[in-house]
Amino acid sequence: MANQNTAEVSSTEEKVAANAILILKKYYTKCDHTINEYVELPKELVNLTKEQVQEKYSDWEVIGFEKGKITLYKEFDDMCGEHFKLKVEEGKIVIYQINKEGNQSIYEKTNISSEYLTQTDLISIENGGLDVYGKEELNKILENLKQQKDLTNLPRTYEKTIQYNHCDSRYDFYSKEIDGRFRVRVSSNDSETTSKLSWKRRLKSTTDTEVNKEEEKEVIISPEDIDNFLFIVENVMHFSIVESYERYRTSFENEEIEISVDEYPFGICIEVENKSKTKDPEITVKKWVQLIGLDISDAYRLSWDDKYLELCRVEGIKVYSEVTFDKPMPSIKKKI
Repeated sequence: MANQNTAEVSSTEEKVAANAILILKKYYTKCDHTINEYVELPKELVNLTKEQVQEKYSDWEVIGFEKGKITLYKEFDDMCGEHFKLKVEEGKIVIYQINKEGNQSIYEKTNISSEYLTQTDLISIENGGLDVYGKEELNKILENLKQQKDLTNLPRTYEKTIQYNHCDSRYDFYSKEIDGRFRVRVSSNDSETTSKLSWKRRLKSTTDTEVNKEEEKEVIISPEDIDNFLFIVENVMHFSIVESYERYRTSFENEEIEISVDEYPFGICIEVENKSKTKDPEITVKKWVQLIGLDISDAYRLSWDDKYLELCRVEGIKVYSEVTFDKPMPSIKKKI
């Protein structure tokens, strides 16, 4: 009778299923990292109990035992092998892998120029190399650098922008009811001249985020029609000129972002604008701000003319409605 009872208990003891997952949990003391390795279950473990598995893997500790998942744990007195260092050699980024003994060997020589690294990363590299843990993080960094490498550098372009207001005060473009800007911009460089009419306004949600969100409508005007178009706007529609400004713009772009370096008469500004139709605009802008080594908290949330007026007030300089390179201007010396 006792033997029958013993046999009954044994038959209900949990055993390894044929489709179970085997996890090898490895802890490396020299780097304090734990790596979970998922391996194919050896056939010899099927239908074994926890005690029987422990006997077969006597140098491991069975820390998890379920019908569909077995976890074995072991400590290793070395490094995990998932450590990398980014260095710069002959202007290119070279990846070194650190083995379990702590020795470095070349993992990959890339064609990515060091110019795409942020200033912070360059400082780390100069101090012995940029430390990266894990292949996932390494691939993420390389992908970001490759995206910068793929940015198209557009030619430096001179731009003249004229901003108008409606002739009827009931439709003031600068009022809170309308809250938009009506402008004409003529751009020219060594290869072409373009003109466009645009209406642009900030969305109300702007104050809730670190990234400005705007609505914009644009119409391309052929260069040969621009004079007639301006005549109609100013003399037939009687739209009044509020202000105008000059600047030089150099842009870098790909399918998800446009980064513009704008040279105004009063200083240089950088604009980062989302171009992706599928990715979250705020996440995209923040990602690229970080990639080019800037801090999103330093962003100036208002427009160029707000900045210009602020600089004139601080420096006690006359305000011009036509902001051009041949007039006395304030200058951006520091963040205000």
